[in-house]
Amino acid sequence: LLKERKRVTVKDLSNFFKISEVTVRNDLKELARSGKIIRTPGGAIYLDNSEAEGIYNYRKNQNVTQKKKIAKLASTLINNGEVIFIDASTTSSHIIPYLYDKMELTVVTNSIEVAHTLAISSLINVLLIGGRLRREALSTTGYPVDYILKDINLSKAFMGASGFTLEEGLTDVNQEEINIKKSIVEKSKNTIAVVDSSKWGKVSFGTFADTKSINSFITDEKAPNDIVKQLTKIGVQVLIAD
Repeated sequence: LLKERKRVTVKDLSNFFKISEVTVRNDLKELARSGKIIRTPGGAIYLDNSEAEGIYNYRKNQNVTQKKKIAKLASTLINNGEVIFIDASTTSSHIIPYLYDKMELTVVTNSIEVAHTLAISSLINVLLIGGRLRREALSTTGYPVDYILKDINLSKAFMGASGFTLEEGLTDVNQEEINIKKSIVEKSKNTIAVVDSSKWGKVSFGTFADTKSINSFITDEKAPNDIVKQLTKIGVQVLIAD
């Protein structure tokens, strides 16, 4: 049904298959984890190769003003000569335009877009990790990265997320993406979350960084003030992009 209609709601699927909405949501979670669909509020979109780039661009342009402000502020934390990780999140991708004046920078990434965009700069070294192409995120996942990173000293890792709560930390929707991010968090000296306020209070499939492992958190002015205060209290640097 999803393949035929392209976009459906939980209610549509519940009525069509005569099953509960809870069952439908659980099934959609499994399909989303396998990369066959994209979850939407109250439903899902069927994903095929021809639509993958369009869906990525749709996500990238959600809350784009906040994302660009966050990215600009994040770029001020990057110094010449550093080795950094930039993930495949749509917020992190907005950091790239601010990197071209950096000298002797090395960017480790699993983002096809990040690697492609930085290819024009002879001053920036790019290490693309991962393996299998995840089309809906334009990322590479599924290949163990620990051995690639074992001799690399990552000074900073810039991480977007599908959700964030104090209890669950930074969460994402895809298990293979989570595995890569976990390895990066363990390896990096500084984990920097770049997450707009629309993701606060949401929990996705799995955690890749608990709250105490975050060194800095860059967000926008709509972030809940009480949560910001709690982050500051436990030693997380919170930077508000305005």
